[in-house]
Amino acid sequence: MSSLGAIELLITTILGSSILPIPSETILLGIGLQGINPIEAAIYGGIGSTIGSIIAYGIGKAYGKKLIEKIGKYFFITKKTTATLSKWFEKFGSATVFISRLIPIVPHKTFSIIAGTFSVDFKNFVLFTLIGSVPRCFLFVYFGNMINSFSNMWTEIVSIAIIFIFPLIFSKLANSFKS
Repeated sequence: MSSLGAIELLITTILGSSILPIPSETILLGIGLQGINPIEAAIYGGIGSTIGSIIAYGIGKAYGKKLIEKIGKYFFITKKTTATLSKWFEKFGSATVFISRLIPIVPHKTFSIIAGTFSVDFKNFVLFTLIGSVPRCFLFVYFGNMINSFSNMWTEIVSIAIIFIFPLIFSKLANSFKS
């Protein structure tokens, strides 16, 4: 990967994990479609996602619940989301951060802002964000590479279907924990 490509990847993942209302999955798949090496992308993407998450954490820490009430809807944060995530943080602690990074289509900004709002231990937040972001970045870039390397339309459909079906399965499992 060229140094310019690494910088672009770092910047887009920082923005995607902090303030841009663009799903990072879209960014990572696009990077994969360009044929960028998934291992390099995982390293730079993991670092960028972690820096962006630190920014979102800081926003949550500094402005807390008042900010969530005002602009939460722009980051998919509702009162119900806040209550649910609060319970997850109480029950699973910092592992919630790690798990959230592995789930596709979950707005990671939400977890980061709420983690800051509820003062989740910062060192654990950073550690679990990085550990969870690297494999996530690898997988999405790898899927993008797969889609790029196969001209078979069915491969593309199956890859995209996997990305959207996994969150549904997780949602069902999460709802079973609530009961």
